[in-house]
Amino acid sequence: VGFYMRSDLVGLDAIGSGKYATTVTALEDSEVCMLSYLQLEDHCQQNNDLRRRFESLLGRELNTDQGSMAMLGSMTAEERMATFILNMSARFSALGYSSSEFRIQMTRDDMGSYLGLRLETVSRILHRLHDLELLSINGRELEILDRTGLERIAHARTDGR
Repeated sequence: VGFYMRSDLVGLDAIGSGKYATTVTALEDSEVCMLSYLQLEDHCQQNNDLRRRFESLLGRELNTDQGSMAMLGSMTAEERMATFILNMSARFSALGYSSSEFRIQMTRDDMGSYLGLRLETVSRILHRLHDLELLSINGRELEILDRTGLERIAHARTDGR
């Protein structure tokens, strides 16, 4: 359903029902900070800055979820993959890492499941993006060579192409 990174909120699905609808599997050594929602709610009532920050994070998560649903419903396979790579790039950059060279921890099968694509399609598209010299791929190491070209693919429909 998603790929979480440092500072992402996990478990928001339990806020309304009190039950988690999903499970989380770490793909690498990770740290998790567990918070009781009731305690967080109490702290938010006492601290307006914390409340605003939490509301901002909730809004970001909603936007991400809505964007993912729109991506699955309206984009071609190539557009989905290009958008996914650009989103990962932006997320790594926001964490202070390189936006052009990064390691994707998930498998191609996991990417396909997330993007609504078959494993073969993911491999074919990554190979094509490599052949177009938009990406350099070595195992799970990825380097964006031509960001503009990748953006052109990601926004092909919205650009009228």
